[in-house]
Amino acid sequence: MDIWSLGCVVLDMLTRGNMQHVNRDGILLDDNLPFPDWLESMQNGGKPFIPASAPDIIYGLCQRCFERDPKDYLTAKELTNFIVKELKYARKAPSTTNTMMSYLSYQIDPDDEEQKFAFEWVKVIGNGGYGMVFSVKAKESDINNRVITRGVKDYSQDKNVLALKVLHNAEFVVEKQTLLLQLEHPAMVKYLAIGRLPLGPNGEPNPQTGVLMEYCEGGTLNALSQSIELSQADILKYLRQIVSAVHYLHERPLPIFHGDIKGENIFLTQNQAICKLGDMENFHILVEGKTNVGGLKAKQGTPIHMSPEMLVYAFGTDDEDQVFPTGIGRASDIWSVGCTVLEMVGRGQFQYKTADGEAMSVDSNKPNKFLRQVTCGAYPDQSDAEARLGSRLSQVLAECLRKNAEERPRVARLVQTVGEWHN
Repeated sequence: MDIWSLGCVVLDMLTRGNMQHVNRDGILLDDNLPFPDWLESMQNGGKPFIPASAPDIIYGLCQRCFERDPKDYLTAKELTNFIVKELKYARKAPSTTNTMMSYLSYQIDPDDEEQKFAFEWVKVIGNGGYGMVFSVKAKESDINNRVITRGVKDYSQDKNVLALKVLHNAEFVVEKQTLLLQLEHPAMVKYLAIGRLPLGPNGEPNPQTGVLMEYCEGGTLNALSQSIELSQADILKYLRQIVSAVHYLHERPLPIFHGDIKGENIFLTQNQAICKLGDMENFHILVEGKTNVGGLKAKQGTPIHMSPEMLVYAFGTDDEDQVFPTGIGRASDIWSVGCTVLEMVGRGQFQYKTADGEAMSVDSNKPNKFLRQVTCGAYPDQSDAEARLGSRLSQVLAECLRKNAEERPRVARLVQTVGEWHN
């Protein structure tokens, strides 16, 4: 077990404390997986994830450290001999990394011929409820591929690096896939292709759905909010772009609402001047005034950012197949925009208060309890907003967070109001 632990120490240093794990099929495990489930995955053949971009000597070392068959276990002497041998080779050979190539098979239109996008795995850049996100580097011969050029902007630092989300056991309906690829707005992450990945990040056969998109090097709005105290001018700058993106979604001929707007799903360009709404995989559509769920799972999302009606929709019943009026719509996004403003004000987080005005804790692992608290009158704490934002903007914020969805402002009004202040 000491050898296994040594491999974990090496990976911990390599990933700067962000070591991931995979199950026996090579699928990355969610960081928020309950410990009993994580332990079961490890006992059933799981192991630490070795990034494909790891230097050859590190990749080979960790592979040997994580052997499961007792006959293949390394002794300390064998491990020493392995390292000495690899170091001698490394001194003689040019420095290389394990640049494992893979490809995404995709069709832009259902009637198109299947195409292949060849790429190299670079690193893990995110982990969510639907899958892991990697930065990937396009093969040199594919740099002029129209799929790539649509995702590379003038502000992109590296012209052939894109983002690839590997979905956990999920597929897109063709109609929803086509709609997602059609979205085009300067304040939204551009989706480029959706297809099948025959190989996982570890190079082993493991067919999964992959979503290729524009890569925003500047991190997330939530991370920025945690790192510095945003000024009122900064908050207004980002809010103007957010409501512009939401307006684009809500006012389309076939209206869409996002369903999970929050700082972690808003991405920044390299200079952090532009923010882009992303994580659209769980979008919803409105047809003749009725909500059609267009995403992957009803019970995914972040409870603390959910409007009261979204909480009821996601956690108000244990029967996922039950058909009932959802009550969710464009006003649900407006609530989440308000929560995102509170994030920017509160250094990346915000609190709730009970109906009596007392501070309360929110356990994201107990959404049904949170739903009961909101039903009994709990509400987002906005006490710091007026001091930071002024009375006019804090009043608009309060309107966004009204419990009755019909009383919240339409996004067109937010665009106009925030635009007036910005100018």
